[in-house]
Amino acid sequence: MRINNYTNHLPNNYSTTKQQNNHKKCSQPLKPAFRASAYEVEKMLARKGITCDFGGNSFVADCVKKTVDVFENLFGRSSLPQNINFRYLGDSSYGSYNPYTEEIGINSAFSCFDNIEKLKKSTNSAYHFLRPNDFSSLHPACTFVHEFSHSAHKNNIEKQGRFGPDIMELMRGMQVPTAVGRLITKFKLGKYALDRNGGMNEFMAERATQDICNKLTDSSWVYYGNKKDVKYEDIFSRKWNCRYSTPQAYLDYYTQQVWNGDIRAAEDAAGKIEVYLEEIERKSYNSTHKQNNLRGIFDEVAGKITGQARWLDRINKLKNKY
Repeated sequence: MRINNYTNHLPNNYSTTKQQNNHKKCSQPLKPAFRASAYEVEKMLARKGITCDFGGNSFVADCVKKTVDVFENLFGRSSLPQNINFRYLGDSSYGSYNPYTEEIGINSAFSCFDNIEKLKKSTNSAYHFLRPNDFSSLHPACTFVHEFSHSAHKNNIEKQGRFGPDIMELMRGMQVPTAVGRLITKFKLGKYALDRNGGMNEFMAERATQDICNKLTDSSWVYYGNKKDVKYEDIFSRKWNCRYSTPQAYLDYYTQQVWNGDIRAAEDAAGKIEVYLEEIERKSYNSTHKQNNLRGIFDEVAGKITGQARWLDRINKLKNKY
């Protein structure tokens, strides 16, 4: 409804001056809701010990501030990086993380970081058309969450008594094994989790990105899940009573070792995953070609639906008896 429709129906006790003032106020365009400037966000984060340079981009500053709030809530202030900059990275990556300088870089080469509409459009386009199945989440926060996950990963490695930057450098050069890759595909982690240049680090960041972004609100990026869902240092012992019983349990066990920076245990977990998958395939083959009775068919179907490795369950039960 136009403003003159309102003024034509004003009560008689309204003065002409008030009518004119109201007309001037209403005819002016509504101002957007207050949002902190890039400089103000830089000052706020400086109080947390984080040096930032957003190059005057208030949208990136707002996205970073929201992500800082999420990670501080989930992992504590020690998980946060020391430096965050919006700058040209010199390549086609959306973001980067350096464990030695503890710096997160967001690539200023991309116009998608101008506003939320462009960021949503870019995320959807990349996921569906440009780089299908590369990413583990469609949420517009995924780039920020991914890079912050590297920082949280380094922090947890150091909590385990290891030197984070060196361990992450070693894991960066170690490709995720094929057997683990099969589980990654099963649970719809993006192809970037298998990136040759990032190794175990990118797997861990993509796992955290999927878990966190699945529990983020679309606009305010508030985490509404359970904090225990993203505490990977003991994810296996918390979630499963019987070791190595399901595909999810295997992936969780591997995740736990990578998150803790225990490379030897991660390799051992990958070997167990390979044996596990081979045994499932053998059982499936036997059920299909040698057990043509009705019970064999039911066992095969149940195995595909539940993903249970019954042979390992039996072994664990026997161990518990003695």
